[in-house]
Amino acid sequence: GAEVGARVVISCADDAGVYTFSMHGEKNFPFVKERSSRDVGLEDGMEDTAYMGILADHLPEVLAMAEAEIVFYLAGVDPMRGDRYGRLALTRGGIIERERLVLESVKATGVPLVLLLSGGYAPTPEETADLHAEVHRVASKIFGGNK
Repeated sequence: GAEVGARVVISCADDAGVYTFSMHGEKNFPFVKERSSRDVGLEDGMEDTAYMGILADHLPEVLAMAEAEIVFYLAGVDPMRGDRYGRLALTRGGIIERERLVLESVKATGVPLVLLLSGGYAPTPEETADLHAEVHRVASKIFGGNK
């Protein structure tokens, strides 16, 4: 990796043993993005239905092509409408639906899953934390916790 300020950036772009998939705001920071195995740039202001359609189109093929032994899911909440830095417009319901689709899809593969928090700048830290908690609430239902 290369150190950038106080942040260490590790790129997997040239590692054939790592498959990465990124859905991200095309015009959002960073303006020069790390390369993924599959990059899907999204238009500013994209809402739930369009976002979920794109995710549903790509996710099955991504999971098949990755032939993963483990999945790391960066469950960013910066696509939420009103996020200070995100440029998309998902609702809380859209975030929850995204989590459901990703987690159910990964569960169906039988591959172990690691949930990681990523991005999210709601108007208050409490709202950001609550949005991050959604992926864990959904995981609890899907993987057999609180039903």
